[in-house]
Amino acid sequence: RDRDVTGVQTCALPICSAHDAAMRRSREWQFVVEVALENFRGSPKVPAWQWAAENVWLDEKMAATPGFFDPDFTPWTKEIHESPLNPATRLVAFMKPSRSGGSEAGFNILRWMPGNWPGNAGICFPEDKQGRDVTKRRISDSLKRSNESRISADPHDTGLSNIYLRNMMIKMGPSGSARLFTEWWARYFMLDEIEEHSTNDSTTTWERALSRQVDVPDSLLYALSKPKRAGGPIHVRSEEHTSELQSHHDL
Repeated sequence: RDRDVTGVQTCALPICSAHDAAMRRSREWQFVVEVALENFRGSPKVPAWQWAAENVWLDEKMAATPGFFDPDFTPWTKEIHESPLNPATRLVAFMKPSRSGGSEAGFNILRWMPGNWPGNAGICFPEDKQGRDVTKRRISDSLKRSNESRISADPHDTGLSNIYLRNMMIKMGPSGSARLFTEWWARYFMLDEIEEHSTNDSTTTWERALSRQVDVPDSLLYALSKPKRAGGPIHVRSEEHTSELQSHHDL
């Protein structure tokens, strides 16, 4: 600086050097900016079912008739798809019959999240083998297709247990897995076929999933049950109460 420059003039001087300006044009700087923009998003306006109709292709491994997701084929799931748009909705419980679209609704929310409602997400299945199979057939590839620019090119970042994107992390695993319920937070948790989850722990997967959402003000827990026999009870236990849902043939 020139020793004769006045205070007012000093305030008008640029605060970035030529080196800083060059850095801001660098590939690394642009990557940082892009990642920041991916994380700071306003409240979503487009529901997951509408987004999925334009972005989610269901192949022969995922649907009887390959094609883009059709929300009118399972219109009763639109309300499930819309649940993240309402911050007051913190819990969705769905007792599902076979091929009802309940699981696909949960997967669509997951696919929709990176570009609309980013935040860590977890999916819990009854067994490890089932979870890996479902992840491979119905989640991993479709997530890559609909969020190609956000998923790491490193194959180690897109496994059957963890998927890392620019603005969120997704964990998948069985109900007996400790890593699903420790040392992380989750904006969205999906518990599939909860009636078959492991009961070897002193707490339920329901309670453990909620423990990952304590400090997340707009979190969503989506629990699905698929009764295996009519009249069989489905227990949902929390600190406050235990509820029992009865299954029926006509569900």
